[in-house]
Amino acid sequence: MYRLEAASDDIYMASRAVLEGDMSSAMGLLTRALDSWQRSSDQAKLKLYLAACYSFSGKDGLNQAGSLLTEAKRHDPFIVSSPLYGAMSALLAAYYQQKQEDTIIRILKLPDHNDPLAACIQLYALHLVKAYRVVLRYSAKLLKRCEMQPFYWRFLWWQAKAHQGLKHFDLAARDLEKAIELAPQLSLVELGLEHAQVLIKLGELSHALSRLEAIEQKLILDKTENSENDKYQRLLSAKAEARLGNASKALWLLKALEQEHFESELLHFELRLELARNARELMQPSQAKNYYQETLKLAKILLEPKEKFELNYEYHQLLLESGHPDDLLAAYNYLEELLSANDYEVDSPEPEYVGRIYLDFAKASYRLGQLSEAGYYAEAALEQGFVFEAALCLAQIAQDYYDLNLALDYYQMALSSTAREMPAYGLCHALIADTLVKQGYHHAERIFMHAEQGLECLAGHPLANIWQPLLSQYLLKAREQMSGATRLLN
Repeated sequence: MYRLEAASDDIYMASRAVLEGDMSSAMGLLTRALDSWQRSSDQAKLKLYLAACYSFSGKDGLNQAGSLLTEAKRHDPFIVSSPLYGAMSALLAAYYQQKQEDTIIRILKLPDHNDPLAACIQLYALHLVKAYRVVLRYSAKLLKRCEMQPFYWRFLWWQAKAHQGLKHFDLAARDLEKAIELAPQLSLVELGLEHAQVLIKLGELSHALSRLEAIEQKLILDKTENSENDKYQRLLSAKAEARLGNASKALWLLKALEQEHFESELLHFELRLELARNARELMQPSQAKNYYQETLKLAKILLEPKEKFELNYEYHQLLLESGHPDDLLAAYNYLEELLSANDYEVDSPEPEYVGRIYLDFAKASYRLGQLSEAGYYAEAALEQGFVFEAALCLAQIAQDYYDLNLALDYYQMALSSTAREMPAYGLCHALIADTLVKQGYHHAERIFMHAEQGLECLAGHPLANIWQPLLSQYLLKAREQMSGATRLLN
């Protein structure tokens, strides 16, 4: 095995700094050491470890790492027997070729070793080619090694990333929570931000906000306000508030962030996307459309093909909602094209999109007055598990056919499928009250109860502007009917 010699102390300290998340210290230490140690073998080792540091800095860093690895081999050809060199070669092959099978074979062929940095680089290479199940197997193996114990948190972090790639967000949250308990102070902010992001995806919004508040306090104590991590913390807070239905608070946070400069293009993209979603939630379609068009331009260079599809789909959902005839027709044609594409048939590997397309095509058909087509696709979406929105669509169709009892059944189905704290819960109560009123005030107690719940749940939401006058009127009328009935009984 290749042994460290003269520069070993500097390398050991730099390796520890990398594993603890202190990249700037590690790079500074190695760069200074390059001036101190002139032997070819020392230069080779230092450049190898410097390449490892650069590899964690995105695409530019990986390109720099490739150059340093070549220089290291030129200084000392025997360095190729180092576990870290083998891991770095596998990582760079994964980056340049993006071949999953080749990367897995390269890593499985590497000799067994006890180098935690090399192990992390191997996990990184597997993650880069989306070999998430292999990451889980390899990290589980590393977590059983006592000599690796100080770096368990690093392996748990990679394990959490693999779970996210497989959309096992509950398992990712569990691993991140364990990693936070074991990690050094320097890495707590990044781990905490990733944990908050996963909690938002799980819908555990109060837990996410608690985590983000703790991160905010740490950023203040560390005097790193206005750093990229601070901006990301505020962006995630806005996301959590938006998903809790606090659209106005989310907008305030987002507008403050809009004035900031972002070094990260991806973070800038995420901000524009959240502004688009917020404008959509606040029923500002023209603003939302502008923001979405900005994000679609950025997406061309930042996102994977599947992510681009998802963003483009979201944009067409906005067109569907905008109410403008040209936008509606564009959305209808886009969805019709997707329905005819083989990639999104029922036996698709991603069936969640099948139901989504059925549902949105039902909405587009309904708005174009094609009720039978709308009903067919809404039923299909219901079968695919899109209960809330499909039931609302079917209720509207039933109302158009003057079948108010059937409409009430569908509204009740939608109500049963949504969480009490969400604005949709209040909307269902409002729609039930409205439908009962259309039948006459024969059930004044039910009208009163649903109107009251609707007003309470929609308070502070943009939908309240539409529903508050109507529901208040229904409450008064229902109260009169109930008082009249009581007097009659007396």
